[in-house]
Amino acid sequence: MDWTRQNAFPAAMYNDERPRTDWASILFLGERLGAGPSLIPADAKVRAAMFGLAHELMGEMGLIWSFRLFALAARLDTDSDDPAVAEFAAKYHSGPGDVAQIGKQRMLEVLKLLDAQLDSAYLFGEQLSAADIYWATACNVLAPLDESQMTLGDTRALFTATDPDILKALTTRLLEHRDRIYKSHLELPVAL
Repeated sequence: MDWTRQNAFPAAMYNDERPRTDWASILFLGERLGAGPSLIPADAKVRAAMFGLAHELMGEMGLIWSFRLFALAARLDTDSDDPAVAEFAAKYHSGPGDVAQIGKQRMLEVLKLLDAQLDSAYLFGEQLSAADIYWATACNVLAPLDESQMTLGDTRALFTATDPDILKALTTRLLEHRDRIYKSHLELPVAL
């Protein structure tokens, strides 16, 4: 925290430049420094669509954010006096309404959007994009890779969806896509 001057993670640091703490800034830094194929589509229309879908996964009220809201609901019911729960609620709850319902509805919307977008080898045609990587990793909050590929131990239940609607929305196509991205482009087993 002293080095990054941040209380949120991840934080990417490069030389004396400012810390990057949001997914888009970290992606742009990686693109600038990386030597491999770009994860950002060159075509402006496809690029805009990819960033929109990436936001639906990684940004405020996206899949990960909504998972936090959904998980927060149970803690608010049982541990509302816990300072850690109050701090988490202050950080992620963004307005009035039923936290569980808001989180669940948004997750279902994003999963439906992803499934509709997946009509080729990758989310945006025949080339890997950041959205593919973000989906593969974000999926682990709902359906984590098996224990031999991602050791979660006692915390596995926290990251395994049990809601029937969410399980239905996690289509075989989406899970197979996640597995293919890990097998072809990411490191296994996942080091946590």
